[in-house]
Amino acid sequence: MEFQVILTTKAGRDLEQVGRYIALDDFKAAERFCEELFQAAKSLGRLPRRGHMADRQRNIRWLIYKSYLIFYKIDEETRKVKILRFWHAAQDRRHLRLREAPALYGAALGQP
Repeated sequence: MEFQVILTTKAGRDLEQVGRYIALDDFKAAERFCEELFQAAKSLGRLPRRGHMADRQRNIRWLIYKSYLIFYKIDEETRKVKILRFWHAAQDRRHLRLREAPALYGAALGQP
């Protein structure tokens, strides 16, 4: 049984920023890349434990997609994967905040 994948508000904003930045050079490439990044996050519903541990105490993991890190948290009880952030690998991780936002960005990713 698959896990439901949900974007936090912060992750949704990250994805929008990625799109805006790439669109400065090529709008179509921005759309394509953001869709690919979104699908990479969505794929965690099938195999959520495949990412590396970022913070064992808080059960936060990360997965690489091209030059981006997808930070997420698995909730075994509710069978949900919460996408916390999309972070470019070249960015300084000291500025990365992985707190869960109480509000979720939109609905679950393509699941009923």
